[in-house]
Amino acid sequence: MKRAKQLFIVLMLVSIFSFTVNISATIIKDKTQNNETSNVQVKLVSENTESFQSYAEITIFVYEGEGCACEPLFEVDIWAYGMDIGHNDTNLTDEEGMCILRLEYNFNYRVTFEKEGFQTVKFDFLVLDDQTFVFHLQEEESIPITKNAIIHKVLSRLKSRIPLNLLNPNQFQAFL
Repeated sequence: MKRAKQLFIVLMLVSIFSFTVNISATIIKDKTQNNETSNVQVKLVSENTESFQSYAEITIFVYEGEGCACEPLFEVDIWAYGMDIGHNDTNLTDEEGMCILRLEYNFNYRVTFEKEGFQTVKFDFLVLDDQTFVFHLQEEESIPITKNAIIHKVLSRLKSRIPLNLLNPNQFQAFL
């Protein structure tokens, strides 16, 4: 009887030990699988976050006019050229005069605005973070400056052909 008791106790201890080891192995296996899954999830999230974080959203508003009388300009062509990187972006303004460019952080860009009937605007800047810019485009002048230069050249040629005794220099200078 004593031997049977000892055998029973040994079997009970072996059963309890194997049951405990089995539960521990299952728990460790589940934790390992969960850690691998969470590592994969963390890796995917960090890769996606990195791709989104490398680009800043540059919001640009374009208007015509000044002060309270300004109106949004629709379909203004806006280009951003990377000056020290090969990345470029382009967009058109919407009916609110707004467009968004996605530009890489810590690089210099040259941005150009063009719309028929308005002066072209160019500016350079370094992308540090998400930024917002507001521009008021001016209409092109109806008489280009070059016409004034042509008129001045014609008058100076006329002056050289007029005999000096007929020309009063004070009147001519006031005319110019």
